[in-house]
Amino acid sequence: EISVFSFNSLNELMRFWQDMIDDWFKKFKRGDHNINCYQAAHVWEVLLHPEIEKKIMEQLKKKGIKCHVLTPGNTPLDKQIKNFYSEIGIKIYIIPPSSSFDKSYYVGTYGDLIVQCQYPVQIVQMLDNFFKKNKSFDKVNLTELSNIVNKKIPMKLTVIKDLAMAKQINHSILSQM
Repeated sequence: EISVFSFNSLNELMRFWQDMIDDWFKKFKRGDHNINCYQAAHVWEVLLHPEIEKKIMEQLKKKGIKCHVLTPGNTPLDKQIKNFYSEIGIKIYIIPPSSSFDKSYYVGTYGDLIVQCQYPVQIVQMLDNFFKKNKSFDKVNLTELSNIVNKKIPMKLTVIKDLAMAKQINHSILSQM
């Protein structure tokens, strides 16, 4: 099963993604495939939606879902985000950036679901610049981040229901940690 959704901004897309994950958690039951892997250039969502991220991660732990987050984001802000997740019991793996890591490709697996999107090059560059410029949580320019993620730009999100493919993506992400 494959579904493709269209959005007018990254924030619109991410809110839909978060709602979909929340729905998956509610339907998750003992015996379901309990691995969640996420690969992203930067885990920016927590900056604008910390309460949603915290709620999602608490649900992960409560249901016994094993969560693995992989990013090459190695700025001071990326490291502080890693600390935020560590404080709520989620480990983020920061890997050395490589030329083969596609910073525009964001993917997450949720049991047998695969959620993926390709960020437009312009958004990738804007987020990279934002993370390089903003050094700490207490000095983050949220207006700038909001402008980036709410920029009117067409984006697509693909959702695939395929356990074998999800396991393959999990293996690929886990092998880089």
